[in-house]
Amino acid sequence: MVLSSRLWATRLLGQESETINHKPRTMNCGETESREISDAAVMQKEPLVSVWMTAYNHEPYIARAIEGVLMQKTAFPLELVIGEDCSTDRTREIVLEWQKRRPGTIRVITSDRNVGLFENDRRVNRALRGKYVAFCEGDDYWIHPRKLQMQVDIMEAHPDVGLVHGGYDKLVASRNKLLRWRQWRPKAVPPSRYDDVFTQLLAGEYQQPAMPHTSNVCMRRGLYLAVRENNPDSFREEFIVVDTQTWLEAARLTRFEFIDESLAVYNYQPDSISNTQDMSRRIAFFQTMTRMHLYMCRKYGCPKEVEDSISLRHSGWLLFLCFAAGRRELAQECASTIGSIRGGLTVLQKMLLFGTANRKARAAVRLGYGLYRALPDALQSPFRRSL
Repeated sequence: MVLSSRLWATRLLGQESETINHKPRTMNCGETESREISDAAVMQKEPLVSVWMTAYNHEPYIARAIEGVLMQKTAFPLELVIGEDCSTDRTREIVLEWQKRRPGTIRVITSDRNVGLFENDRRVNRALRGKYVAFCEGDDYWIHPRKLQMQVDIMEAHPDVGLVHGGYDKLVASRNKLLRWRQWRPKAVPPSRYDDVFTQLLAGEYQQPAMPHTSNVCMRRGLYLAVRENNPDSFREEFIVVDTQTWLEAARLTRFEFIDESLAVYNYQPDSISNTQDMSRRIAFFQTMTRMHLYMCRKYGCPKEVEDSISLRHSGWLLFLCFAAGRRELAQECASTIGSIRGGLTVLQKMLLFGTANRKARAAVRLGYGLYRALPDALQSPFRRSL
């Protein structure tokens, strides 16, 4: 997740001289009081890259996230700015231990009370000083030692490129399974109907093997903060997330580049808002995502076919979730939306709708869906055709 402010240049929640060695000093940080724990005497004065990291109850993961940043091999100075949001586990203790070990690189932004996701993001953004900003959540981690160097080299050589991202591995924590980039990377990317990246992202037709992801994006800080400052409507808290809108808004202003290597590991946690096993919460999340994507589409006057593409894709996702949750009425609404746009449902969607409406048939449909997922892609194709 990422958020914002405008170009605060070299300001560090006030003046750089206000940071003192391991002795927190309270400072006014926007809507809340926060303090920075850093050592002004030894920390980097002009980092080329600021690494954005937020942490809350990330005790099992935060050390690995920090190590992934510190192992970067670069020809330039960098800083790691960690927003620690008053965790109830040992996250803060671990973060402060690392700050003492690496006072020249690590700065910790924290407070005496939990300020929440959005304000924690905002206060970290206000502290960034680098020409570039790279993102890493406290439960993800980087694995490529030259990740930052490769990304910065591209943007230094190409002023029209404002964002560089790449491939990533997926760690399914609940099963302790690591899915490597080359295992899940699409073998081919179908051509898009659209030339611009903004519309490709909205329509689900991005012309790279992976979408930008918080674990591996590096972008120009000026661009990032301008996007956040100039588009408050796109980042309303009702939209829950802010990373997706950041990439969308940036795509209207700059060119993206992609590195076809695994740069990071995304920790796919079952209790996260997008992966939760609570079907009601997951459905609510995807409904919010639908509203946000449609808002971005209408904000910039995209053609109706783009809006239809968003509605079709999101309604398809929701239909599956409705089947898993037994939500009959919402499943019917999804089916109605799909039918009104495409004229009919696919074989698979018909099967899911039937299983949602008929409890006795759900077990059979669930078995059938499992068999469908086990089929090679060429054999799955007929099930994705409209009846």
